[in-house]
Amino acid sequence: MKIKGTSIMTKHICIINRWSVGWDSEKPDYEKIMNHNEYKVSYIVDAEGNKGLTQNILENSIIELVEDINSLDNIRTAFETIEKKGGSIDRLIALSEWDILNSGKLRDEKGLEGLSFEQALNARDKVRMKEIVSQSGLRTPEFSKCDSVEELEQFINQAGFPIVIKPRRMAASKGVHILHNQEEYDEILPHIEFKDLECEEYCEGTVFHVDGLVKDNQLKFCIPFRYINPPIKFFQQSPLGSVSVDKNETMLYEGLIDFTQKTVNALGINNTMFHLELIADEKSDKLEPIFMEIGARMGGADIPRCVSLLIGRDAVTDQLKVELGEEVSDVRLDEGVSSGYLLIPFPAELPCLMEKNTSFKGKLSTLVEEYLRSKGEVLDGSGGYLKIPARYIFKGETNQVYKDVMNAIKEHQYEYKSFVKQ
Repeated sequence: MKIKGTSIMTKHICIINRWSVGWDSEKPDYEKIMNHNEYKVSYIVDAEGNKGLTQNILENSIIELVEDINSLDNIRTAFETIEKKGGSIDRLIALSEWDILNSGKLRDEKGLEGLSFEQALNARDKVRMKEIVSQSGLRTPEFSKCDSVEELEQFINQAGFPIVIKPRRMAASKGVHILHNQEEYDEILPHIEFKDLECEEYCEGTVFHVDGLVKDNQLKFCIPFRYINPPIKFFQQSPLGSVSVDKNETMLYEGLIDFTQKTVNALGINNTMFHLELIADEKSDKLEPIFMEIGARMGGADIPRCVSLLIGRDAVTDQLKVELGEEVSDVRLDEGVSSGYLLIPFPAELPCLMEKNTSFKGKLSTLVEEYLRSKGEVLDGSGGYLKIPARYIFKGETNQVYKDVMNAIKEHQYEYKSFVKQ
């Protein structure tokens, strides 16, 4: 799908790209989601992001290569250089979570539409977002900033074990620790770097993520997913995956959607995709979701693909449309149909050579796609979700999707052997 419209044909769009591999396991396909013949599109990239650009883009677009794509000064200089070469920039696009704050700051400085720095911070700082959500009347865990041993121990004395310690501005469960008792606390304390941390009470219940698109403060689509395992377990060599909640689960489905709408409104997250994580006790007679965290971007791993399968169109294209001020039609999801994904983690022993993997093609009826590392490939823990041993994507009748995901977990096997890099 390409974005069309005569009213914005002359707009100059600048994209910050740090990816060599995009959201569909290939290069980031910006030409697919934005017609480069109808827009003037320029790019700010680092060395890795430059690898993700097609030959056509490299030959026909203004490209500014920066040494450090995390540096606001580098990004600002590249932005201003592009304007000198190609004229005023109308929109600044940044799809990666790691670019949201800098792009927000630059939009503020240049008077551009889109997510401001304050809005971006609401979706990056875990303490700030919980303060705002809590003040709006929605439930959050008990939480506190955690910049010293004294603050951490004060929180433990107040909340008791178990507690969760996490970085305020990281994602994908990186740097998260769950401490169940004093013994675990004493063991990890010497390894904690008290820099930009948050601590919060541990909440029992099912972990959900909700992914959607908000335009003009209204949800254009919103899809809750039920995790099969808490995400942190992926880094403990347990599979990670989720299955979308069926609309037939009326109380749960509608309750999660309502909570999501109130959350994005409270945080001022608008005209963007979002990825919300929350916890709910499914055994309770009354649904009371607990806010965990949110990002103002599409979910990672294979979530964009699962969302696209359900809405019947490319979710990333919709993201670009709303950022460009284009209209996006509402989505009506089918009852009884779900999508889901399953990620097989790296083994504990790294690096290693892949010896054997498991294909489920023709064996699981709802399997749509699978991505397998092949014999002889090196697994070294790099490359994120796209380089793990195996990924599976499902769509079909809800109960069958659940069965197929669980069967894949049970039946998946892979073999590897030790490998020493020269």
